[in-house]
Amino acid sequence: MVVDQAQVYSLGLAKAFKESFTKNGGKIVKEIKVSSGDKDFKAVVSQIKAANPDFLFLPMYHPEVSMIARQAKQIGLSKPMFSTDGVANQTFIDLGGDAVEGHMFTDFFDYGAPPTEKSKEFIAAYAKKTGKQEVNSFVALGADAYNVMVDAMNRCANPEDSICVNNAIKSTVNFEGVSGVINLDKTGNSTRSAVIKVVTNGKAVYKSTVNP
Repeated sequence: MVVDQAQVYSLGLAKAFKESFTKNGGKIVKEIKVSSGDKDFKAVVSQIKAANPDFLFLPMYHPEVSMIARQAKQIGLSKPMFSTDGVANQTFIDLGGDAVEGHMFTDFFDYGAPPTEKSKEFIAAYAKKTGKQEVNSFVALGADAYNVMVDAMNRCANPEDSICVNNAIKSTVNFEGVSGVINLDKTGNSTRSAVIKVVTNGKAVYKSTVNP
């Protein structure tokens, strides 16, 4: 596992993955810390090659992950690589080139595999409005954020009561959203499905959906 010690995003994901992975019998054979902006990863990929893991988990943003993938390929390191939504963009694929073929990562949504009827309706409306069916994750999440807030407001006697709306948002259960079914806890964190994509022929392709 390679972690960006300069990013809370990366540290948080690494911690959650490590806890879940080891709890279910997995073993982290090597954990290496890097920093955003690093460009020379020769020592990192050499250490990984020597550790001989079954796969690499890289919960970081696309600039560093693409360079690690390229430098790994240069030394013949061909282990499967898995990342998170920090690489869920075409720029990652363009930067990584052939080195990121087969790279898997999590995302929140794939317009080619709509998880709910609301998804299908939204994709159709989006296509009618923009002429494009390619709804990205940020558009889907933006729609969900808006709709969850409206739903919470409608559950309050006074929709301008911010305390009531906030509490209603945090009590959202089984809400049919564009990106899937949404459940929120008292801290505002959501429990939701994750979409797995794989880089194939220079494009991010839907692979599967993992439910909590």
